[in-house]
Amino acid sequence: MVKYGTPDFHFQIFVGKRWLIPTLAQQYGLTDHGTYIAFAVPFTDQSAVFEEIEHSHIKSRLDMALRYPETSEVFQAFSVSCSFPSTLTECYPNGTMTAMAVKFESVPTMNLSQLTLNDPTCGPVYTDDRFASFTFSVNSCGTTRKFLSDVLLYENEISLPESMTGDDEPEYELKVKCYYAYNATNSLSFIAAHANNEPYAEPAGGGLEVVMRMASDESYTMFHGPEEYPIPKYLQEPFFFEVELISTNPHVSLELENCWATLTADSSSLPRWNLIINGCPNLLDPNRVVFHPVYTDSRVQIPSHYKRFEGQMFAFAMDQDFLSDQLFVHCDVVLCDASNIMDGPCSGQCPSHGNEIDGLRRPGQNPVQISNELSSGPISIINN
Repeated sequence: MVKYGTPDFHFQIFVGKRWLIPTLAQQYGLTDHGTYIAFAVPFTDQSAVFEEIEHSHIKSRLDMALRYPETSEVFQAFSVSCSFPSTLTECYPNGTMTAMAVKFESVPTMNLSQLTLNDPTCGPVYTDDRFASFTFSVNSCGTTRKFLSDVLLYENEISLPESMTGDDEPEYELKVKCYYAYNATNSLSFIAAHANNEPYAEPAGGGLEVVMRMASDESYTMFHGPEEYPIPKYLQEPFFFEVELISTNPHVSLELENCWATLTADSSSLPRWNLIINGCPNLLDPNRVVFHPVYTDSRVQIPSHYKRFEGQMFAFAMDQDFLSDQLFVHCDVVLCDASNIMDGPCSGQCPSHGNEIDGLRRPGQNPVQISNELSSGPISIINN
């Protein structure tokens, strides 16, 4: 809440390093009450900065400044700093560990893609300018093991490799720990009874619902409704998609297998441009899609049921002088057993060499089910 007291007092508001223009104000749900304004910013928003991690909490700060429009002089500046519960490490029953590294204010020049685990060959499975995600097993990537009184402690560390550290390089160390009970006993009882008839299965319809929607921006707090299509976009303007599995089952996770763009609503039509292939950005795309992490909030209860990605608006060259005037985006998704991570899209990892772009699924995958194909409404292209 920002109080300014005098009605009709003109000033500019900067949130972080961004001017609070009308589109950004709408994103933050800003309301003007005459003598004060109120709005809300997610703690993971790019306008905020991460300060530090304290146990299971992450500290985020939002800087604000009020400026005179004529001179850009700051006449009032203040900050809001809060700690939020945030699980950066997940430990799975099959011995898989996942960890999320974030860029802190103290290391603004850090390239998160250069971070590794204890084994310098184990890098992040994806990165952007603020987050890096790691997935590995307790028996890999230099993970150490300790026997405690009633648990096994597995530890690793996210840091820069020694070859990249120096006097001028920022320091970054993030401990990753998982505890597993090794002397726990579970009891199971059952009653045997004679079956009068052989069991049988009766065919029935059913399935899990998956939806695809376009967000207004990278905060994924506001989405375009059906009545807004076709949605206009300039060339090179970013677009943001979210795919959600409508389910309360925490043991099923959603993974993107393939996403592509076409000129028509027919997903099999040509020409076609691949955005995501076998769960990974298309290596032939000069502006590869970027995956955005998903955190628990008031809307997201099970983050593994969501996938978010960002791309840049482009057009198909119809001939030497004309570009296409609209696009449709389509996605195939795979539903996976979250407790049994396997190869391909269900692993959450991209292949590091060979055959990355053939668009075929790899052997050894065993997804729970492949959903129906998803498609967006038309996106109209503004060429000037």
